[in-house]
Amino acid sequence: MKKQLVIGYNSKNYAAKRLILNKLEDASYKDMRFFNFYFWTNILWVILKILNISPLDGDEQYQKLFSRFKKIIFFKTKVDVVHLFNSVNTSSKNAWVLTVEAFIPYNKELLRILETSDPNFREVTKNKNFKKIFELLASDNCKGILPFSKCTYDIQLELVSFFPQYENKIKKKMLVLHPPQNPLINEVDEKGLSYSSDVKLKFIFIGKHFYRKGGIQMLKAFDVFKTNENFELILISELTKKDNNFEFATEESVRDTIAYVNDNPEWITHHSYLPNDEVLNLIKSSHVGLLPTWADTYGYSVLECQAGGCPVITTSIRALSEINSNDLGWLIDVPTNRFNHPQFYSKIDFNEFAKILESGLIKVLKDIFENKIDIKKKAEVSLDRIKLEHNPKVYAETIENIYRGKLINQVKYNE
Repeated sequence: MKKQLVIGYNSKNYAAKRLILNKLEDASYKDMRFFNFYFWTNILWVILKILNISPLDGDEQYQKLFSRFKKIIFFKTKVDVVHLFNSVNTSSKNAWVLTVEAFIPYNKELLRILETSDPNFREVTKNKNFKKIFELLASDNCKGILPFSKCTYDIQLELVSFFPQYENKIKKKMLVLHPPQNPLINEVDEKGLSYSSDVKLKFIFIGKHFYRKGGIQMLKAFDVFKTNENFELILISELTKKDNNFEFATEESVRDTIAYVNDNPEWITHHSYLPNDEVLNLIKSSHVGLLPTWADTYGYSVLECQAGGCPVITTSIRALSEINSNDLGWLIDVPTNRFNHPQFYSKIDFNEFAKILESGLIKVLKDIFENKIDIKKKAEVSLDRIKLEHNPKVYAETIENIYRGKLINQVKYNE
């Protein structure tokens, strides 16, 4: 009989819930946030963040609070392994597994490099702190490094290549492990929707950051069809919230967007927030999902929509080209670099990106309205892909093997 695992975690955010928490039915999970040495050394930054008066921007604040973990020794908190998200264990005493979203070490300077048209991470070798992090990744108590997409894997592998003394040991621990997703339906026919030429199509957009996720361009594209086509657009998003790190909307365009949504209730239904079960029910009653995003590392809402038999319109950035395609949904090609990172960081590039995104949405919507029967075909392919490639049982077996010390090259996933 296998020993029950005790798994420590250092975050309860949405990503942790998606990728770490309660994935093994017969394991117990231990909240280690307050047993993290660095939580207490950064307590001032915690307070400033809670009070919303921190002088640091989002990336810098994230690095202060969440980039490091070390168990406080004198507390008796027995865990078999600590599963961290975007955070490095600096102790040599605890076994740990790391899920990577963007890259490790997550650093503002490296992010700026990634945003360029031809990223060169050679500067990473000059930073002694980076060298220490790669030493920790290579250490024997690090049991697995799990980029959650091929895109993230490629970025991490590039960074690793600049530390040849650790490269082989780290590469052997790396495995692309996409997030698990339970199907919301068994078959598309369960939705009870019609896909006939005269049906009213229901589109759904889910995302807290409306403007970063292409909300303005989406509304402009739908405006082209509002007179001659029959559809409803459901928005689940906070329209007053602006992105902290990049201006995807000015104060004026935020006001204009809110006014536009309020002025078009006959085809726009807006919710600032809904509980998750209500969101999932709306997905199951919708025809098409939307994530025409400027900047996302993954796109969990895409998986949820596909699991509900709801094919999705997305851009081609980061992991989206791995989980979406024109067979599964509709993919809008936007400017990216060789790591599939979006390119919009100059005024000229920003305007060009917006133009490409808006025109791409118009083209896709025209195709959807003219070929409604294709929606069902894509819905069926999307649902089948979720069942095959995001199987929660396979995901759980994979991470359990890694927790128990099985070498990555002996772990089978999605075969």
